[in-house]
Amino acid sequence: PISDYKLNYALMNNCGEYIADHCEMEQGEGEVMKCLIDLELEQEFNIDCHQQVLSYKYFMSRSIKLDKPLLNACREDAQKLCMTEFEEEQKSEHKPHGAVISCLYHHIFSDSN
Repeated sequence: PISDYKLNYALMNNCGEYIADHCEMEQGEGEVMKCLIDLELEQEFNIDCHQQVLSYKYFMSRSIKLDKPLLNACREDAQKLCMTEFEEEQKSEHKPHGAVISCLYHHIFSDSN
């Protein structure tokens, strides 16, 4: 994930007050988004922050099988970095769960890869 969520302008502009009040201690954008998703279950967000969280949840729920260009471009990395998720998603015919996309997203800025 992006190492400093404060560099994500849309996130900070739309959800900054919620982050400051409830998620300031989290590290990285992924952890902040998880905090916001959990927080949204407890309280109502303004429409812009709600839209930001909704977009993130949509992105993370997509199946790589539904995006052939992405699958073709990332197949090698998905098999190498996200082997378990990739194999499970390739077997699943009925419920795209987004585990491969989520896994790849979390490896984008990883120092070890």
